[in-house]
Amino acid sequence: VSFGAPEKKLGIKGSPTREVYLDNVRIPADRMIGAEGTGFATAMKTLDHTRITIAAQALGIAQGALDYAKGYVKERKQFGKPIADFQGIQFMLADMAMKIEAARALTYQAAAASER
Repeated sequence: VSFGAPEKKLGIKGSPTREVYLDNVRIPADRMIGAEGTGFATAMKTLDHTRITIAAQALGIAQGALDYAKGYVKERKQFGKPIADFQGIQFMLADMAMKIEAARALTYQAAAASER
């Protein structure tokens, strides 16, 4: 067993990603998942469920970004007042919050459907 170079990722850096190489590895038959020759299909079915957890992870990142932005606009001043007082900034934050809530609803719906 050996590993490839670490992937360069834009986020989720706490979860390192590398290719795994299995050279001359023998797996006992009682350790196989699924029937022989169905490995790719089994992996794709697994991805169907893990994509929802990735959506949930992205949702948490987006919520964190919104929370940070809300704090920042209260601290940052322009023309003698916090930029949170400017209507354009308020529109941007409202749009962010709306998109996050929509993503949350879609993620929950997908998770419920996956469980069914």
